[in-house]
Amino acid sequence: MLTRLETFRFLDAALASLSDEHRRVFVFAEIKELPHDDIARLEGLAVGTVKSRLSRNRF
Repeated sequence: MLTRLETFRFLDAALASLSDEHRRVFVFAEIKELPHDDIARLEGLAVGTVKSRLSRNRF
């Protein structure tokens, strides 16, 4: 089992590996728990693009 510090380091490294566009969508969806429609509006994207970026963000 990972310690809390190890978990944060893993998450930080994983987020750093994403492009800015993919990172923002991930943070909005997984950390801020925004619906896809809201993320699309905030980012100026189609909902399908948001879903595509999230599916490519799976670690």
